[in-house]
Amino acid sequence: MPPPVINVLVDNREASPSGIACCAGYEGGKWRKSRLAKHLLDWLPDYVLTPEEKAAIDPLKPFRTLEMAAQRFFKPETASERGELGELLVHIVCVQEFGTRQFVARLFYKMRTNDQVTGFDIVHVRYDEASDKIELWLGEAKIHKSFSGAVSKAIETLSEHLDAGFLSETKSLIGPKIPTSDPLHEKLSWLFDNNVSLDEIVDRLVVPVFVAADCENDGEIGALPASYEDQTKTCLLKMQTRLSESYGKDLEIVSIYMPLNNKEGLTSEIESRLAALT
Repeated sequence: MPPPVINVLVDNREASPSGIACCAGYEGGKWRKSRLAKHLLDWLPDYVLTPEEKAAIDPLKPFRTLEMAAQRFFKPETASERGELGELLVHIVCVQEFGTRQFVARLFYKMRTNDQVTGFDIVHVRYDEASDKIELWLGEAKIHKSFSGAVSKAIETLSEHLDAGFLSETKSLIGPKIPTSDPLHEKLSWLFDNNVSLDEIVDRLVVPVFVAADCENDGEIGALPASYEDQTKTCLLKMQTRLSESYGKDLEIVSIYMPLNNKEGLTSEIESRLAALT
């Protein structure tokens, strides 16, 4: 795991629904946009490559590994239409802060018949060996200029994905993609077997909802806002409240909020770095 760049700013894990707010932080009063962009590239192979591909990585060819991951992750012709950046961010936060891991590479499966990858934005598992308990982390990620717009879109998409028919389709598509090398292969394959009740998945479901959006900036773009911490706490609480109002106690939801100082600037920088690799 790369050394952390994204750190927890507000920790409401004991609340219901639980939640955290995290950020790449500021340095000299300026948002660490470039450092965050580089950090995303550090994580890209872990997010994109299959376990077999990661096991075969040649440490003497790090650029080739990154190039292969970038080519699979980034399609210049659809860059403005896709949400991969948010999906990569939620992957990082869940691994780093909640101890989950991806068990099927997100870009390794498709939902329905279109070319764009749809379905849950995160497909992770967390296993407690002492209790032999498996949690399936299937959730949503939205990156947007507007905080309220991102939360609304996340709730809308999540409602569609929690439909029984969609969950059944997800189960059918993910099941065959579980790597045989996965240490939990037997347990996961049983859960995703078509003959096993969908309730077995629902009973183990944890739903992370990730929102990254521009914070209210009362000064120069990129500069530290005067009310940054208070604003972040307020946004996280609003997000937790809206999710609670939408789903009550029917779901175990984890709210994850990431304030961005300049969403367009970050997107532009990461896309230019990825384009250079493709």
